Amino acid sequence: MEGFPEEGWVSEDVRADFPTLGLLHLTVELAGPRDSKLLKRRMGDLERYFNGTAITQLRTRPVVAAHRVFFRQVGLDPDVDLLPVEEALRGRLMQGRFESHGLLADALTITAIETEVPVMALDGRAVLGPLGVST
Repeated sequence: MEGFPEEGWVSEDVRADFPTLGLLHLTVELAGPRDSKLLKRRMGDLERYFNGTAITQLRTRPVVAAHRVFFRQVGLDPDVDLLPVEEALRGRLMQGRFESHGLLADALTITAIETEVPVMALDGRAVLGPLGVST
């Protein structure tokens, strides 16, 4: 990691509709092969934790339920446009395990599952200016 999470900006019109919405971002370096083994082991740990019962109860968890409400408020159907945590756990249920999609994708999957918050990665070399949320 390069430091601590920083707050991004939120436009006034978005903040008017969603006063508690925020954006945090963090600069990190992509890890090496040793960390790949740690990620695979962590995904294995999550596979053992998330059985069918835990997956079916996911939508009752406060963070997931709040994100599903937010999706509806911005015009998305959360039953069609799944949260990343729901997408990952659906794959776990259908395939019997978490499928590896490479170091970065696996790290994002683990983060989404553990925090229940949508996460994404950007190539910092392509980012121009500060990160923020607007309409």
